[in-house]
Amino acid sequence: MQKVSKLKTLLAVVTILLPLLCVSSQITLAKADTNNILVIHQYSSENQCQNLFDQGLRERLVQDEKHVYKFSFEYLEMDRYPEDDNYVIHTANYFRHKKEHSNWIPDVIVTSGGVSDWLLPYKEELFGDIPIVATAPSYNRSSSDQIDSFTEHYLLAGQDNFSKNYSLILDILPDTKKIYVVVGNSAEEKSLLDLARAEADQFRDKADIVFTNQMSYAEMISTMKTAESDSVILFSRWLKDIEGNSFVPAEVLSAITDGAEVPVFGTQHQYLGLGIIGGYLYDISLLGKDAAILVMQVLNRSRTSDFSNLDRYNRYIFDNRALVNWDIDLELLPKSGTIEFVEDDF
Repeated sequence: MQKVSKLKTLLAVVTILLPLLCVSSQITLAKADTNNILVIHQYSSENQCQNLFDQGLRERLVQDEKHVYKFSFEYLEMDRYPEDDNYVIHTANYFRHKKEHSNWIPDVIVTSGGVSDWLLPYKEELFGDIPIVATAPSYNRSSSDQIDSFTEHYLLAGQDNFSKNYSLILDILPDTKKIYVVVGNSAEEKSLLDLARAEADQFRDKADIVFTNQMSYAEMISTMKTAESDSVILFSRWLKDIEGNSFVPAEVLSAITDGAEVPVFGTQHQYLGLGIIGGYLYDISLLGKDAAILVMQVLNRSRTSDFSNLDRYNRYIFDNRALVNWDIDLELLPKSGTIEFVEDDF
């Protein structure tokens, strides 16, 4: 009988508290404004760099107590239709149709790197007065007339740091005689190539640094598979080869790490887990978080922050599995570095 009495008391308490909890939740939701966020990316949805940007954007916005966010994502897929003016026109028509017929109106538009280059001529017609938070192309380290004309709310993205990766490789693998820098032949990659070459000058007396931009995909893969035993591969990206063929960088990297018999490093965080040891990696999820801060500031009509410290987006990060596989001495890693994929000991 005592157990029955306790159960009745518990049910009575639950009956009283449950409606109160529901009311409390409804009040909380009522206090938060709902805002629609349209995110536009330059490349196709398989691009892991963009997915990391979205991850950082969402993680930061979910912490906002003043607003509830609903997202819609669009992908220009310029990696699949490079240098096709007709495709750009059809894409603009697609956005024009959605604007005229959709009942979902964005409160803020977020564009990742490169989108402003393609949509600037159509900006007023397609988006009107809707505020835009944009990131400049990753190879631009200063503002340009184009991004300034596209929006007043923009961030300058970070980029690959080749100098620190050359230095890292030679510090932890001092017997290295050659570094293959994997970079393709697209317009974006050509800008990166200039940077990679300039930063290689101070290391020429320590190792031969070879760039793959003039190779076809097949030639590049063959070169990586037959790389000398005292060489190392540094993967930046491979969007387009010398023959004009387009590729998904993560898929290219997986093909390299599957076949190469020498260590592979990378320059971007999304490559971690695909076989690279690690490196001084550009983490675009941090850029996504900064974009989220800018979105909140725009919605709150508060003063926007200055995100001019581009080095904040790069960190030393390593894959423990690759470190073990290549027998890397952990004492040689930078003290500020972090190691991921560490298995727990039981």
